Amino acid sequence: MHTLPALLSLSLLASPALAADLPRCDASSVLDTIVARQHGVEQRLSLDGVVIATIARPGETATATPHSYAFAQRHCTATAVLAGGGKRALYYVITAEGGYAGYGWSVDYCLPGHDRFYFDDADCRVLR
Repeated sequence: MHTLPALLSLSLLASPALAADLPRCDASSVLDTIVARQHGVEQRLSLDGVVIATIARPGETATATPHSYAFAQRHCTATAVLAGGGKRALYYVITAEGGYAGYGWSVDYCLPGHDRFYFDDADCRVLR
């Protein structure tokens, strides 16, 4: 039973990911993920025909560290330029250890008025 103390000591030495370890709000990997996911959801579910063509003016609004939240997070806002014309506010959160099996990062996004199932509230308050 020497493995339990060893595992506990390793878990104490492992440091949680910090917000500095996350991609920036304007990283192409983050923006491309949002555009691809939103396009895929619209194709599969035919929600309201809104498709993001590009994302403009991304910026950080806040960060949360593992001490104030379970995982480091970077809160961002941008302008979604829609394929059919027009612009909408876009809110998204990049979360550490939110990728496949808890490795890497993940991004959750919301367009106000287009969250049909109210995952993030109709006005995206959950992600702001």
